[in-house]
Amino acid sequence: MKKVLFLATFVVAAVSSMAQVKYAISGTYTENGKKVYLIDLLTGKAIDSMVVADGKFSFTGTADKDALMAVKAEKRSWMIDFFNDGTPVIINVNDSTLKGFSAERAPGEVGS
Repeated sequence: MKKVLFLATFVVAAVSSMAQVKYAISGTYTENGKKVYLIDLLTGKAIDSMVVADGKFSFTGTADKDALMAVKAEKRSWMIDFFNDGTPVIINVNDSTLKGFSAERAPGEVGS
């Protein structure tokens, strides 16, 4: 009985750790016509890509909660990385700034 209870607890913990949350990433980049990539840093693979139009780009979808993700612009050697906690993210590729990531909140502050 103890083995069954242990196994059930393990399965519930494994399933809950793989919870999916929505992501909403928007950003600006002055290089119209260049590609911007959304990357899963665990696998190193691109989740999505799009061409910058009118200086803007956006990605929406679902991914594992707390997945380590990054945005990389074509012809740039660096990426802007963040954890997917479900908080909408705004990225400025031109100056490498990121807003909206929950790490910006003060301790104890609740997100909107």
